[in-house]
Order: sequence, then C-alpha cells, then structure tokens
Amino acid sequence: MRLGPLKGSGDRVELDVFFRNFGPVTLHYTLVRENGGWKVDDIENRKGEVKWGLRELLGGH
Repeated sequence: MRLGPLKGSGDRVELDVFFRNFGPVTLHYTLVRENGGWKVDDIENRKGEVKWGLRELLGGH
C-alpha cells in the first residue's frame, strides 16, 4: 500500500491510496477532523468502468 499526498487543509483533507487486489487499485479517501481526531468521511473509486462512492452506496449525503 502507498499513500498519495494530502490535499486540502483545516478540518478536511483528501488523499489517494494505492494498493494491489488482484491488480492495481486506487481509492480516494476524504477525511474530516471531528472531536480531536480524523475520521473517514467517504471512500471513492474514481477510475475504471464502475465508479462509486461509499457514502452514496450507503444512502448518505
């Protein structure tokens, strides 16, 4: 696994995470700072034929 550079500042940052799962995979993470710690706000697959966001799949906003 390899982490891309952080983008953004303040209480919201984004980064790409690269790893192998039967081939190369890149997922885009959005993190938010809440109650003094960082939490995952969304994970997205932005590449390939099937693009998805975990927040959307779970019915979030």
